[in-house]
Amino acid sequence: MASEEPIIRVDHVSRDFQVGSETIHALRDVDFGVKRGEFVAVIGRSGSGKTTLLNMIAGLDRPSVGRVVVDGREVSAMNESQLTQLRRRTIGFVFQSFGLLPLLSAYENIEVALRIAGAGASERTRRTGEVLDLVGLRRRANHRPYELSGGEQQRVAIARALANKPAIILADEPTGELDSTTAAQIFQLLVDVVRSENVTILTTTHDRMVMERAQRVLELSDGVLLAEPRLLERPETRQPVTAPWSPRSITPAGPRETMPVDEDEDWDRWRPQQRPQRGIYQPPGSPREPL
Repeated sequence: MASEEPIIRVDHVSRDFQVGSETIHALRDVDFGVKRGEFVAVIGRSGSGKTTLLNMIAGLDRPSVGRVVVDGREVSAMNESQLTQLRRRTIGFVFQSFGLLPLLSAYENIEVALRIAGAGASERTRRTGEVLDLVGLRRRANHRPYELSGGEQQRVAIARALANKPAIILADEPTGELDSTTAAQIFQLLVDVVRSENVTILTTTHDRMVMERAQRVLELSDGVLLAEPRLLERPETRQPVTAPWSPRSITPAGPRETMPVDEDEDWDRWRPQQRPQRGIYQPPGSPREPL
């Protein structure tokens, strides 16, 4: 019996950018597949090509060489109208900075995705409530983003990504702006989503916890997909960390492990820079509701 066709197929993709007289090789002959219902993490230092890869899969950019196939359709050959439908109905997006509309409530931020897709009023009401329940935020439905914590905002973003029942979620550093406890909770939520919604998740990450507990890890280095991930090795031993994937192995109260540094490798190069703590945004004249 033939194996199931991957829901995402990146087929010997290269992407070059011309900057003046210099050619930048963002991706070089990247070739892999992702099975339906799989949770895959893409890791690599800054500038390794992770975001370019997500852009190729979402149809936001086109390969210089090779092709991208999503759910049986060649993305790299689609016109703009077809790409719009792909992003509305097949692919959901989760961003590092949440990407919520600040003047809309949590409910409205989710419902707007259904409005854009053309869902009727009753379907919008039913599905919005359904995904709010899934992410545990029904009681916060009428709160605006500035009235929610960072973790709650990311939960709303995940609910919005799920609103149209996509087959795939592309997540760009979804725990990058969260503390370790909240990041563990968001990761657990993504694991639950894979199970309950039968969604395939492809995420980029610098988070050690996500790396060690994703079902599969791919590593990019200077645009090249490595045969085996190196950043999962401990520098002092150069041996892979053994961490069998299990949702129950997550301990939200514990601190996230940081990557140790040794003399042989500059491990700080691939860490994201520390971001300043963000304050709570509150539009002028909008009194904050008691939480």
